[in-house]
Amino acid sequence: MFRHSRATHLANYLTEAQMKQYFGWVQGSDTASVYVHLSGRDLDNALLRLNGIKVKDERKDEQIKPLVCPRCKANNSPDAKFCSYCGLCLDPKTAIRIDELRAKADKLMAELIKNPNVLEALLEGLEKLKMTKPYA
Repeated sequence: MFRHSRATHLANYLTEAQMKQYFGWVQGSDTASVYVHLSGRDLDNALLRLNGIKVKDERKDEQIKPLVCPRCKANNSPDAKFCSYCGLCLDPKTAIRIDELRAKADKLMAELIKNPNVLEALLEGLEKLKMTKPYA
């Protein structure tokens, strides 16, 4: 995803030949069409600039920037869901989904341990774990 975003961004400033050299693509290949995603508005703006008409570049505000983790300050790719260094969830939608799933799992576990057979099996499993891993 990052390569697609970067290629689309650079397509506004570089020629196709320059992009092929920058990204290491083979001259004459269609690789640029796979990675570059320009809209009709991009074409209109390029033609206006060519004719000397100034166009407000709305994309300057949306430049590709790394996501900085609020916990450890590590740089992450712009589309990262979790910090690659400390594991903190960086995406609010993902964090909400994780909380929902955790709540469902907790509710299910609470229901399961009400059954004495399940509770006994869990406790036996924990005892076996303690025996096989004395350092835990």
